[in-house]
Order: sequence, then C-alpha cells, then structure tokens
Amino acid sequence: MKVLLIEVSKALFLMNSHNIVHSDLKTENILLRTKRSDDDRDVSFIRAVKLIDFGSSFLFTNLKQFSMATPEYMPPEILNYILFQNKMEYDS
Repeated sequence: MKVLLIEVSKALFLMNSHNIVHSDLKTENILLRTKRSDDDRDVSFIRAVKLIDFGSSFLFTNLKQFSMATPEYMPPEILNYILFQNKMEYDS
C-alpha cells in the first residue's frame, strides 16, 4: 500500500508541476503491475503504478476549456466553479 501511495503521489506532483489537472482520478483509473512472491505464499508485490484516462484532463491555466469527468470524483472547488461561478451546465 505504501508503494501505491508514493507512486500516485509522484504522478500527481509531476502533473501539478506542469499545471495538468487529471479531473477523473479514481481507483478505476489506477493500474497496478504486480509480481508474485517467489515463495509458496499467495502474495503479490506492486512493481509499477500507472495513471490512465487523461481524456478529461485539462490545463489549470485554462479553466474555460475542459471536458467533464465523473462528478462524484471531481474536486468540490472545480465542481463549484463549473456549476455556480461559471454558470456552465454539467452536460455541456
């Protein structure tokens, strides 16, 4: 679990340094590559973590042009901006 959190954090840090908002980060969009333990135990180890589905991602510098993501997983401040401050419809 520690490896998973560290690798996802690294990916988010990298995206943040380039002003990229994933906007649909959820468990379904995190892929894990695992390796089975060499001994007889039924244990797997995480070898790689990848973030996928950047179809809803956008540059934070341009909030007027972005595609919508799963609203249940959107940050509240972005959803608030879309629905109230910018007066956009969710399905537009």
